[in-house]
Amino acid sequence: MASKLKTFINLRDYPITLFNQIRSLSSRILTPINQSHYRKRILLANLLQRYGFPPSSLQHFLSRNNHLLNSDLVETEISLGILLSLKIPQKSLVSLIFDCPNVLRSEFLRKWRVPLSDCGKHGVVSSSAIKSVLEHSSRIGIGPDKFYECIRVLKGLGFCDSTVSRILSSFPGVLLVNEIEIRRKIEFLVGIGIARDNIERFFHVFPEVLGIGTETRLKPLLDEFMKMGFSKDDVKKEIAREPRVLGLELAQS
Repeated sequence: MASKLKTFINLRDYPITLFNQIRSLSSRILTPINQSHYRKRILLANLLQRYGFPPSSLQHFLSRNNHLLNSDLVETEISLGILLSLKIPQKSLVSLIFDCPNVLRSEFLRKWRVPLSDCGKHGVVSSSAIKSVLEHSSRIGIGPDKFYECIRVLKGLGFCDSTVSRILSSFPGVLLVNEIEIRRKIEFLVGIGIARDNIERFFHVFPEVLGIGTETRLKPLLDEFMKMGFSKDDVKKEIAREPRVLGLELAQS
């Protein structure tokens, strides 16, 4: 009786064990949808690798940006080709895509290709400036019209190409600073003793000053220097020597 009961138990357990094995095996078999997803992931990884993406960072990048798997691979390759045509160095190109994958959107790049390509060919902007402009514009959604206007204003002030590139590269937020605000900043600098023929050098050294509020930051900072016992002449000389002084934070009271 005990022997028959043991046999019954074994027979009863067998189908369950077999079912579990089959279920475990089936869970490892990719469904058609998963096969397509997996295949596209491999194709996208290979594509990015051809454009310089290091294999060690690809899986992390793709895991963070699953939406790229829903994009058309042909369009993605076209986008990569456009970025490459803008003469962005490979290392900078990889950094740009890694930090801001939205630059791969084909509709975005089609708008920017001609403006940036033309300025790059004529030496108006450097590859680092192009990278900064693309990253900034893709994040906040501005178009080439702001870029054209910014170039017009900066060149109209007499700034050379290297200064324009320096400003766009270090402070792409200048794209949202209008001409009136830029001219007010110049008048402020002239008012504290910076010679007009040194204004370009000032912006070249410290382009970020264009994003610092005159009334909210710069004037209160000068007042703070006076309270600390510095004379106007001392402040003027120090700012002329090292423009980044204007980037100091006010002491908290």
